[in-house]
Amino acid sequence: MRDVIANNTANTNALAQAINTGIQAIKDDLCQDRLDAANRQIAQLQTQLNMANLAASQTAQTAQLIQDNNAQTAALINRISPAPVPSYSVPNPYTGCCGNQGYYGCGCAG
Repeated sequence: MRDVIANNTANTNALAQAINTGIQAIKDDLCQDRLDAANRQIAQLQTQLNMANLAASQTAQTAQLIQDNNAQTAALINRISPAPVPSYSVPNPYTGCCGNQGYYGCGCAG
């Protein structure tokens, strides 16, 4: 009778150990699934943050380029805004050619 009880106790202990091992394996799998899901979410959020930072950087660069362009345009306009005035007037040397002046040698038949 003692042998049967000892054998049953050993079998019960082995069965309990197998159940505990199986339950621990299931817990480990669930924890790993949760970690994987959290890592995927972290990677997705990092990608979104990087894209938002890139968009903000591009917007700032575009605004800076527009501001620089506007400043350069304003400086250029201010530089040539007062129209240059010649110190003396020079007549156009080509107005008399082939006209009533009777110039010869400029390709006129007259």
